[in-house]
Amino acid sequence: MTSCVFSLLFLVSFPSITAGDPTGLKVRITDRAQDVLKDLGLTFLEELVNSTIPSFPITWESIKCTVINLTLTHLEVDPALTVVRFQDRGVQFEITNLDITWELQYDINLCLLQRVLKMDSRKATVFGHRVNATIALTLMRNQQGGLSVDMTNCQTSIDKLATKFSGILGPVIDAFVAAPFAQKYLVSKLCPAVQMYAVPQINSMLADRTMVTQVSNTNISIDYSLSGDITVTSNALDVPFKGMIFRQGEPVDISSIRKGADPVFSENENMAYVGISEFFFNSAAMWLYKSGPFQFEYPQVKWFVKGILKTVGLPEAPIQVHLTEAPTISIKETGLSIDVKAMAQSLKETPPSPLPGNCHIDMNVAIKESSLTLISKNIRCEVNHTHWSGKFVVRKCCCNHQKHLLIII
Repeated sequence: MTSCVFSLLFLVSFPSITAGDPTGLKVRITDRAQDVLKDLGLTFLEELVNSTIPSFPITWESIKCTVINLTLTHLEVDPALTVVRFQDRGVQFEITNLDITWELQYDINLCLLQRVLKMDSRKATVFGHRVNATIALTLMRNQQGGLSVDMTNCQTSIDKLATKFSGILGPVIDAFVAAPFAQKYLVSKLCPAVQMYAVPQINSMLADRTMVTQVSNTNISIDYSLSGDITVTSNALDVPFKGMIFRQGEPVDISSIRKGADPVFSENENMAYVGISEFFFNSAAMWLYKSGPFQFEYPQVKWFVKGILKTVGLPEAPIQVHLTEAPTISIKETGLSIDVKAMAQSLKETPPSPLPGNCHIDMNVAIKESSLTLISKNIRCEVNHTHWSGKFVVRKCCCNHQKHLLIII
């Protein structure tokens, strides 16, 4: 007899949250995914290009220079010279041999005998070669249950700096004044630029990513808000998500859903891991229970089982099943264990009274690419009926076709 197959397809992408929220899904990212994180970090670093720092003064004895519209116009980095490390509560990017170009406007004034003499006001270009930067970002859960970042450490240094000031005094400024002042003041503006532009850009992108996803063409939604704090070790980063399936627009009593244990990882060999807890499956079971009765065609079974079914009130015809309570799903070493209590009724013109029954289903779990497939291997049902044949056991799956449940996570 053909086994019943329920296919759960999911794609991992990132309501308000309380401290007691269970974890339905947990994602582990290991240091083997360094290249992916590196590309992501360098992409956000490129957000600094064309960013402008507010004007600031530079004073040396009686000379006062005001830097106006300091804009980073070029940034070039070799990914091979970038290292990503997990530490504290986030990630640290160590970047060496950056090439950076700034453009600015400046006013140079000479304060002499309580008078201000305007000496020059033009544009300049600053070239930074072999710039080194260490930037640490902390990952945290915000009040809306989403993911956000904060810069907790930033250090920069430079090996070589050159300037090109315009105007009559340009060559003099380049030779005697600009380089030491530029190295001291302009390079120190890189970290404020990261804080002012790159960090808000990252948080804006994270805020735009919805924490509740609706499955296409259905009223099913999945809650992706964070269920706890991100935990970080030297070689892995774990992010817990609520991972709750529910019907859009209907309140959910989380306490009524069996939680079970949170996913626990013990390996770091792969780039990423996805852990699914009993809470995820039981939230789907609760959604199924609240969806009301469902119908299916009469199963293909052997003739003597068909005769027993007819005797207890389920003749060959479409059957309606009503769950009397939410199914209970447990995760075991051998797979999933499901307990179902339901009422079955034939949809003939003059159907008999509903037939109550209990079923226990054991399922194997198989994963292929992005598909999580649940395959029934043993179904045992007991029908509560006063007839002599009211109690029986079906030890094989009683359907002849596959059923698919498509959930986009």
